[in-house]
Amino acid sequence: MHSQSAGTLQPRANRNSREIETMLSGVSSLQFQLLGLAEMTYAKPVHIETGIAAYSIHAADGTPLAMVDDLATALALVGEHNMILLRVH
Repeated sequence: MHSQSAGTLQPRANRNSREIETMLSGVSSLQFQLLGLAEMTYAKPVHIETGIAAYSIHAADGTPLAMVDDLATALALVGEHNMILLRVH
């Protein structure tokens, strides 16, 4: 069994979205954009014209990628493309 010291990052495959959110919680919007990680995305809740709730998925630089009905669909779509999804509150 391999033990890790405090502060050592786990391989990406072993991290969950909550761990990643915690690691990035102090990162400003500009710093997040400058990360330039192609696999990093975020989803934010939006209301489309009829008032229906949806999620807008964006690349780390803010480029819109997709709009989906719910968070589960956002997670599935991003996962199909080997990307990481962070939820923006």
